[in-house]
Amino acid sequence: MKHLIHGKRRVMLAFALALGVMSLAAVALASEITATAEIEGTTVTTVTVAQGDSTSFNVHADATGAVQCQSTSTAKADTAYAVNDSGIVSSGTPSTAMTWNDNGTTQGGGMSPNCGTTSNPQTRAAAVTASANAPVGTYTNVPVKFTEISTVGTGTGSAKLSDATLSTITVVVVAGSVNQAPTTPGTPGATSSVNEGQFTLNWTASTDSDNDPITYRLEHKDANDAGYSLVTGAGSLSTNSFTFGSSNPEGEGTWTYQVQASDGTATSAFSAASNTVKVDQHAPTTPTATPDRSPDYSGGGGWFLGSVTVSYSGSTDPNLQDGSAGSDNITYSAADVLNSSGANAYSGTATDAAGNESAAASGSLNVDLNKPIVQVTCPSGPVTQNSSQTASYTASDPGESGIASGASGTVALDTSQVGTYTATVPAGTAVDNVGRGSAAATCQYSVVYNWTGFFRPVDNPEVLNTVKAGSAIPVKFSLAGDQGLDILAADYPTSNKINCLNSADMDSIEETMTAGGSTLKYDATADQYVYVWKTDKRWAGTCRQLNVTLDDGTSHVANFKLMK
Repeated sequence: MKHLIHGKRRVMLAFALALGVMSLAAVALASEITATAEIEGTTVTTVTVAQGDSTSFNVHADATGAVQCQSTSTAKADTAYAVNDSGIVSSGTPSTAMTWNDNGTTQGGGMSPNCGTTSNPQTRAAAVTASANAPVGTYTNVPVKFTEISTVGTGTGSAKLSDATLSTITVVVVAGSVNQAPTTPGTPGATSSVNEGQFTLNWTASTDSDNDPITYRLEHKDANDAGYSLVTGAGSLSTNSFTFGSSNPEGEGTWTYQVQASDGTATSAFSAASNTVKVDQHAPTTPTATPDRSPDYSGGGGWFLGSVTVSYSGSTDPNLQDGSAGSDNITYSAADVLNSSGANAYSGTATDAAGNESAAASGSLNVDLNKPIVQVTCPSGPVTQNSSQTASYTASDPGESGIASGASGTVALDTSQVGTYTATVPAGTAVDNVGRGSAAATCQYSVVYNWTGFFRPVDNPEVLNTVKAGSAIPVKFSLAGDQGLDILAADYPTSNKINCLNSADMDSIEETMTAGGSTLKYDATADQYVYVWKTDKRWAGTCRQLNVTLDDGTSHVANFKLMK
């Protein structure tokens, strides 16, 4: 409980509080201060204060007596009184100045009389404080000091304000209530035991039996620290948590934490040390990228037959700045499956337990997914029966490993029979550098009879053969052997009327035959086919073209002028 004292004191700066009566000694021819002390409106001579506490009081002062005429007097009272652990009482902290003026009425005789002092009651607040360990007891004759006392005037007389008679106060120190320290806070726990420096520590809050406000001091040490030190910004925390954020991350290292509570006067014991918190701010080393096998072809930058899988491994996590091990527990990017034709890019990283990601291991590998391509070319036109013919081919492996064998060549054509046929370059003829063979490739060609003719008596165009209408003309040709009699296309031979060209060379048919109708036969001796074409008498005076179309699709014509 704080006490208010209103005290009376005498100047000569003697503030004598003696058991209810303030003693004020009169000094002739000098101005004196009269003062009273009060606690809650009651005049007292003793101020009581508890250990670790303070008591306030008021000093009410006025001055009486002789002072130099036409003068102003000032004085300052000490306002702070203290009893320390050794029982020594001290004072200090002067108040603002108290001021008195002369009243202009002379006192006494002589050549230079003084004047009286004008009453000017003034109050200043003061307090007595006892330390928590100040000895309990009564301290008498505690001087109440006035300082900076002065009188400045221009009139007669020389009396001044003074502190000639010392005033005292009795201070009684009584036992104070014992302040209890807060309870020990709980062990700090981190929201993340492995991180990059951003996390929150929480602990169970302390309690205070005196219901005093509690603050916390958080300390830390890393693996190479000899002892704990204050966490920056955590010397007086009002809550039971602390966050290391993006603007104030924890430094790299393996840390432990302890926390202490304070009520402003007493402090608790430190908490138990926290579990370690590993702050890792450095990435693992770059991993090694490893394909699942060696290239199937080492040339051309290396080529793989089909897809290849690249996996990542081999990273290490460097030690932390305090020399402790990194967070380790390294994980790697998922393996890359490279399955596109040509160059395939890969890239993979390593990540430690704190989330630090390494530089990427990257590059590209070549994959050959496709067979070589074979292009085969057959003769553009028909080939004659039983002639020696070939189809040519070339092989390529665009955008892949390239051709190892069978880059080009020919295949023989079968011309033994008339007709349309397929030439085939067999599968695997061309092989690329990873060992993949080509697919079969084909082209088509046609075989026709080895025709020669017409033979005499028929001349080939542009000759116009002349013959008597109604004659049977032996039309002769060779197919290089007996091909049977089923050599003509359906509905052939035919004849059609044509213009007679006056400019055409004409040649008479030297040989005609007697026949009832047109016929075909083969003459083995001459190796000739003979088609007997029976002309119509009604064709006399016209020109006609005979068209002999064979079953190989070839057509052979001869022109005739039929005479009467």
